[in-house]
Amino acid sequence: MSSTTDAMGAPGRAPCRALSVSIHDVAAPTWSQCRQLIAALHDVGRFPLCLLLVPRWYGRPLEEDPAFIAALQSLLDDDHGHEVLLHGLYHQDDASAPASIRALIQRRVFTRNEGEFAALDAAQALARIRAGLNAVQACGLNCPPVHGFVPPAWLMSHSARQALLAEGIQLGLCYLSLFSGLLDLRSGRLLYAPALVYSARWRAGDALVRSAVSGLAGLMRSAPLLRLGLHPSDVRRPSNLRHAQRLVEQALRDRVPMTEGDWLEDHTRRSHEKVFRLQAGKDVES
Repeated sequence: MSSTTDAMGAPGRAPCRALSVSIHDVAAPTWSQCRQLIAALHDVGRFPLCLLLVPRWYGRPLEEDPAFIAALQSLLDDDHGHEVLLHGLYHQDDASAPASIRALIQRRVFTRNEGEFAALDAAQALARIRAGLNAVQACGLNCPPVHGFVPPAWLMSHSARQALLAEGIQLGLCYLSLFSGLLDLRSGRLLYAPALVYSARWRAGDALVRSAVSGLAGLMRSAPLLRLGLHPSDVRRPSNLRHAQRLVEQALRDRVPMTEGDWLEDHTRRSHEKVFRLQAGKDVES
């Protein structure tokens, strides 16, 4: 994870409130839309982004697209401290058919067969994560090691999650990014920070989605971390994209832009400092 800036505050000072913006579904076939999302964010400001990379988008190997790798490398080289996260392997739910009505609705209707890890067992999930990490490492992309994993559609079976908790550190991962927050694989703690997203499946629901995003952002006004996730399909909804720009602009007035990995590192450091001060019998107000 990249080093953090002085804007995050020196040790002993009050922790900052942060904003983390993620671009989901980064792959060669979606790169044109991803670039439009990034350009829209650049209209607001230049800051670090979380780039959720899919190494074999629907079976298409990353190494077959050198132009995409070069374009992604150019973005990573802009010195803003972007972070690459692993976002599944295929981004496609090819597991056995859902066994219940609830699972059918969740996997086939709400997520449209994109919840790749929703029904994988522990061994299958770990094998795909290893393959994804190896693909990122082998494609020639020059970036820091991948420390974060985001299951497509934020769906992950219980056995797969438990396996990642048990073996994620050995794979080089530090955290699991979920819809509800960040699961620190080192401590096993879930740090609550729900994601704000616009990816409504039906255009008629856009106004309701924007209202829900605004409402949740208001409820999270004092939260340490505000997370916003943008998907390639969001470029087809100009009203949603403009709403996201306004949300980011407003958040940047009193929040520090950071990647999820950097925020987690800062949070962990501050927690350790607080424990140390408690043990030393010092004032722990922060």
